[in-house]
Amino acid sequence: GETIFVFPGERIPVDGIVLNGKALVDQHALTGESMPVEKTVNAEVFAATVVSEGELQVRATRVGEDTQVAQIVELVQNAPVFDTRAQDYAERWANRLVPYSFLGAGIMALMGNFTQAITLLVIDYAAGFRVSAPTAIMSTITRAARQGILIRGGRHVEQLAEVDALVFDKTGTLTVGCPDVVDAFSLSPAYSIDEVMALAAAAESFLTHPVAEAVVKAASDRGLEIPQRTDFEYQIGQGVLASVDDRQILVGSRRFLEAQGVIFDCVAQESLDQIEARAASPLCIAVDGALVGLLGLADPIRPEAAWVIKTLRERGVKEIVMLTGDRGPVAAAVAQQLGIDRFVAEVFPGDKLEAVRQLQEQGYTVAVVGDGINDSPALAQADVGIAVNGGTALAQETADVVILQGDLHKLIDAITIARQGVGLIRQNWSIIRVPNTIGLGLAFMGLLNPVGASLISDGAALVAGANSLRPLMSPGESDPVKPGRKGMSS
Repeated sequence: GETIFVFPGERIPVDGIVLNGKALVDQHALTGESMPVEKTVNAEVFAATVVSEGELQVRATRVGEDTQVAQIVELVQNAPVFDTRAQDYAERWANRLVPYSFLGAGIMALMGNFTQAITLLVIDYAAGFRVSAPTAIMSTITRAARQGILIRGGRHVEQLAEVDALVFDKTGTLTVGCPDVVDAFSLSPAYSIDEVMALAAAAESFLTHPVAEAVVKAASDRGLEIPQRTDFEYQIGQGVLASVDDRQILVGSRRFLEAQGVIFDCVAQESLDQIEARAASPLCIAVDGALVGLLGLADPIRPEAAWVIKTLRERGVKEIVMLTGDRGPVAAAVAQQLGIDRFVAEVFPGDKLEAVRQLQEQGYTVAVVGDGINDSPALAQADVGIAVNGGTALAQETADVVILQGDLHKLIDAITIARQGVGLIRQNWSIIRVPNTIGLGLAFMGLLNPVGASLISDGAALVAGANSLRPLMSPGESDPVKPGRKGMSS
């Protein structure tokens, strides 16, 4: 195959094998892995992933429609397509009564009672349904849009109202989507935690990969003064050697530091165990050959995620599943913190799609919440696909519902609004059916004339139509009691 050179910040255009070079590649949109993956000679790389650090010479093995990302797009295009049903159901119900109305009118006409025959024909259930159902759906969609939730059709309102199983992607959906420093340990009495973090930030400064940016941000957030480094050597995927104030600083993985002769004792091991127990990745810091500290980096869980999971269960969602391409221990720790009992780690896009199918075969109405290319097949297969803003364009194009603000609280809002919208449609059916049925009975008994029948039928349609506009009068928040939102009261 053709040989391609890929430089920092560029997307890899093909699936292929690395012939030369070393780089950190961000695959999270494709595989769901939260941290960049090191790629060296003979490693497989994929189209649509991004080189964060380093350079690669890649031999193309699959191009165009044969790449993994193209196959994902094909899965999306082959997903089932649904049409709307609320108005269809209402009209079918109304149409069942048409033969009886004509039969009654015919009998009245044969009996010479033409006024009563006309009265029976004037009563029309379908007109009210045709007005009220789409009006209620449009009002519901408009109300959702005002709150930053785009629902792409009436069918999706109905399906969202019926959801009883939710499948979440982890990275970028339940988590923030970029690493953060979640733990810090000083292993030397000569260095405080702040000093350890400042030295690490000095060594990592001016690097652009996510780990370096997270360390520098953490130091800045603590208001630390970051010293200047002088000599500097960066080994991709391993670590940094730098000189800071005439001290030799090493920052990187345990393997990298041990290769430089740094010793890890039992105290260091205990700290490493604590970091890994939080599903974080350790970053080790040594000064002049001695280990002085550890930082734990992880993709932090969204602050609202646990509350949203708990609230979904309280509101009738029976099954909540987390799917991720990340490692098992990371997935287990996140699931435990969020109270999710069922999760699957190290999955590929096709696996996510199959998981959705299995839930559907069990009789669930399934919603999938995701943000990456790897989520797109599952989003398309789901009864309702929900994309969180900030995700890939393919995910947002595939989704039936798009949450514009990237706030999981809006997921609760979306389901609440949809359920209220469907409840409004059912309420309108009663508004139309009850008076029209009474009018039909009165007409059969000869107690109603055409003018009265018209007033009943048209009046019911107008009342139902006006009732359909109520969502537009609703307050801005459908579910005001939410943690982390200021200025709200129940």
